Amino acid sequence: MRRISWPLYIAAFTISLFIFALGFYFALLVEEHAKATMAEKLDKLTQNSVLMQLFLLTNYDPSFCPIYKEALKRSYEEVETIGNELTYLEEVRGERNLELKKDYFMFELKTFLLAKRVKEICSTDEHFALYFYSKNCSECDELGKQLINERKKDPSLKVFSFEDGINSSVVESLKAKYNVTVPSVIRVD
Repeated sequence: MRRISWPLYIAAFTISLFIFALGFYFALLVEEHAKATMAEKLDKLTQNSVLMQLFLLTNYDPSFCPIYKEALKRSYEEVETIGNELTYLEEVRGERNLELKKDYFMFELKTFLLAKRVKEICSTDEHFALYFYSKNCSECDELGKQLINERKKDPSLKVFSFEDGINSSVVESLKAKYNVTVPSVIRVD
C-alpha cells in the first residue's frame, strides 16, 4: 500500500498559493497603473486645452485656423480614446471610477466649447450632438447605437456623451441649460 507524503502535499499547496497570490498582486498593480495613467492623460489634456482656450479668447485671427483645427483634432482623438478606456474599465473589468469620469466629462465639455469657438472663427463644417444617457437604460443603449451609426455616415458630426446619475456638475449644468431628460440628444450647430 502506498503512503501519502503529507509534507510534499503541503509544500505543493503552499507554493501554489504563493504563486496565485503573487499573480493577484501583480494584476492589482497593473490595474492601478492603468487608472493612474488615464488620470495623468486627462490632467495633461486639461492643461493643454486651457492653453488653447486662452489663445482663442485673446486671438480671433482666422490665419491661426490651421493651428486651432490641429489642436482640436488631437482633442477629439483623446476624448474618444479616454472614453473607450473608461468604457473598457466599466464594462469589461467592472470598475467604476466616478471621479475620473467627472474629470472626463469636464474635458469633454471644454473640448465641445473649444470646438464651437473654432467653428465660429474658422467656419468649419462640423456639427455637434450632446448625448445624455444613464446606466442600465435600454432606450439609452438604442439611442447610443443610432448615434454611432450616424457618426459613421457623417464624420463631421462630433458626439459628446454625458452620463446622468453620477452627481456631475457638468452634466447637471448641461441638462439645465438645454432642459433635457434622459435619454436625449441635443443638436448644437
